[in-house]
Amino acid sequence: MRKILSLGVTVATAVLCLAAPATAGPTRVPAPAAAVDLPDIFCGFAIHAEFPKNNEYSLIYSDAGGTITHTRTTGALAVTLTNASNGHTHTFNISGPGDLVPNADGSTTLTATGNWIFFFAPGQLGVGSPGAMVTFTGRTVLWTAANGFDQEIRSHTGTMSDVCAMLA
Repeated sequence: MRKILSLGVTVATAVLCLAAPATAGPTRVPAPAAAVDLPDIFCGFAIHAEFPKNNEYSLIYSDAGGTITHTRTTGALAVTLTNASNGHTHTFNISGPGDLVPNADGSTTLTATGNWIFFFAPGQLGVGSPGAMVTFTGRTVLWTAANGFDQEIRSHTGTMSDVCAMLA
């Protein structure tokens, strides 16, 4: 569970990238998100996530050799998060879109625009960093190391809100 990088397209896109066939143009694939129970490592309490609007898809671009060059995920996606301890709930539009680019060293760079929620496990944003769940609007660039865990917010413009505080 420590490898949950973000809710929605980041995980779905990474999985879809591995299964994408080589084509001359982009391959369009659905990017469904299923209900999930998240552990207390992000906010200090467990969270249940459901997706009342779930119409996202990914466009997977490959070069002539079949190597994935980038993935664009877009479409309508909303998530309803519920604090399992007190029942507080909030629904968020997290439709993005976003572009995930694999880097030569095995890391990835996600350029997220629009509305997103990211979940970070303790230590994921650096040694000693706490768990967090944050909404981002605007433009955010998130780098993920080749190990799939270590992350760095490289840039952000727009607003950022603490989802844990909203659900507490």
